[in-house]
Amino acid sequence: MTDPVAMDAQLRKIGNYKFENFEVMPLFDVYIEVIADPKVVADWAFSGWDGGDIGHTWLIKACTQDKPCQ
Repeated sequence: MTDPVAMDAQLRKIGNYKFENFEVMPLFDVYIEVIADPKVVADWAFSGWDGGDIGHTWLIKACTQDKPCQ
């Protein structure tokens, strides 16, 4: 295509199609591993996935004594 208006229209059609028919194909899994120091953390009900958020950190219960909690 050499006509800039026609080329713009065609590219917009392609872009709109790709946007509306977007699919996710995972290529690999990344597992989360957590290590907690028992001198600092008494309990932590980790949900298993954080989804890129830090919301699971509100579930941490701190150790409030001098000796390790566990």
